[in-house]
Amino acid sequence: MPNLKLDALMKKTYFRLNKPTFFLFLGLLISLSITGCLSSRQAALHIPAESGVVLKANLLSLMLKMHHAKGTFREDFSQVAKSSAIPENQLIGRLQSSGINFLRAFMFSTFEEDATNYFALNFPVSNPKKVEPFLKLVFDTLNVQKEGGISFFKLSERSILAWTDEVITYLNMPKSAKFELPFQKAQAILTMPEDSSLLMKNDNYRKLNKVWAEVTVWANLGRMAQSPGMQKFLSSHEVTKDIKLNNTYLQSLAHFHRGKMNAQTELFLSEQGHKRYKNLFRPSINPTVLYEAPIGNTPRGMLALAVNMSEVHTLLEDLHLTDEAQRAAEIVNLPLDQLMAIFSGDVVLFMEDDTLTQVVSANRQNANPQKMKRKGPQHNYMIGLGLNSDRTNLDSLINELITSSLLVKKEDHYLFFDEYIIIERPDALYITKVQDKTQQFAPDPAFGNAHVRELATKNALVFYGGRSLIDGLIHRKAVEDDNLLLDLIDLPLLYSVFHTENLQDNITKGSLATHFTDADENSVVIFYNHLKELLFRRNEQINNTHEADR
Repeated sequence: MPNLKLDALMKKTYFRLNKPTFFLFLGLLISLSITGCLSSRQAALHIPAESGVVLKANLLSLMLKMHHAKGTFREDFSQVAKSSAIPENQLIGRLQSSGINFLRAFMFSTFEEDATNYFALNFPVSNPKKVEPFLKLVFDTLNVQKEGGISFFKLSERSILAWTDEVITYLNMPKSAKFELPFQKAQAILTMPEDSSLLMKNDNYRKLNKVWAEVTVWANLGRMAQSPGMQKFLSSHEVTKDIKLNNTYLQSLAHFHRGKMNAQTELFLSEQGHKRYKNLFRPSINPTVLYEAPIGNTPRGMLALAVNMSEVHTLLEDLHLTDEAQRAAEIVNLPLDQLMAIFSGDVVLFMEDDTLTQVVSANRQNANPQKMKRKGPQHNYMIGLGLNSDRTNLDSLINELITSSLLVKKEDHYLFFDEYIIIERPDALYITKVQDKTQQFAPDPAFGNAHVRELATKNALVFYGGRSLIDGLIHRKAVEDDNLLLDLIDLPLLYSVFHTENLQDNITKGSLATHFTDADENSVVIFYNHLKELLFRRNEQINNTHEADR
């Protein structure tokens, strides 16, 4: 009996193959896939269990989405070819016959702040005999050494290129003062026993590594929290000093499209964390808290969430805020449970910062960013607190505050402590410090982003961030210190929307959609151009630093 679906497939204009050729082609694809999977597993087996962040990229899929940008590649490859012995028109072919499988890449890093911190990049080796001849074409002078079971090439005191018959790794230790450290770390990575790798020791990462995506990101939040920098931050704040994130992981699967990037995330809580917080969030946010918000335009940033007020005491206890909450209740002559009963648990935070972009633009024009003055972005906030239908306790609270002169009733709002404006609506209270609220937060219409409102009706948490929020982070980076992470997110971003579902079992699932200013360009090309510029700029900074050290 004829296979009608197969015949129809082969009759399509883009697939003019006869059956024998078709099955030969199919077999070749399967063989290549199996080979790629096997070789990529070898690269994954050389990721240490100490790694805090791991990124895996399916470069074949990404390259297929960038085919229309071949002119950009040709220009970039031309620049590479000019600094190597490879003719420009042969560069792609030489990459394919290099003995290195560039279609699978694993990037991993630690969170240390001393000389032991490192960033590494693993590629599978498909043909060991071809690796060194290829590298000799790329580098003008290649002094390959062999020691301790690896071949290696010293790039600088901080970085090394090393390989075995299975894996080639690039490793950089930014704070290393002598080459001995990166050599020892590269040797340890390439000669490590399989059973000591992250892939074999961590079930959470092993399951993610089996999932296909164009880019996967895995983070060990426990290791991140234990890093010196994060420990310093957490211990300096009373509400965060006892936060424990042991056995807590974040996974993300990214896919790239025209004008946007979508990522699916999963947050895995420890068994203890799940038991303690499994009932903290409600399934969805009351959309009227968004509808009634007295703002006249889409804000620069918005965070909305829905919590069970009956479970808030657990959170207050863990954040060491129970005593403060009790004192706040005493000020208004209400027991804490009655004060909390006023609110439904729906919380929304809006941020408007029209002056921020102007501040950042002015600072970027300075010749020396290190001498920038901390002007700081001028944010205006509005907080919305959902109300329960029973208004008895709320009316008592308002009367008590008016009697004590802490609250003054105006025509369409209340003035609290002569500083905060409180606007009462049927389902929410809105609080802001904006003196002329009509300038930034107009009385109406309601919040106008229908997509975000729709997400709020189906999810426990929704975050919206516009471009100026990124500008604010970049401003802080320029003022304070060089920061690779903030450099990475300094993309031509239009806005991002993130939302999470309610906690199920020990997993919280979320979704991130990042929209870029160029809606017609594939986001892979946007990332490529951004990373290319970033790498060239940082390479120039490193070279300048090395020149200064001489």
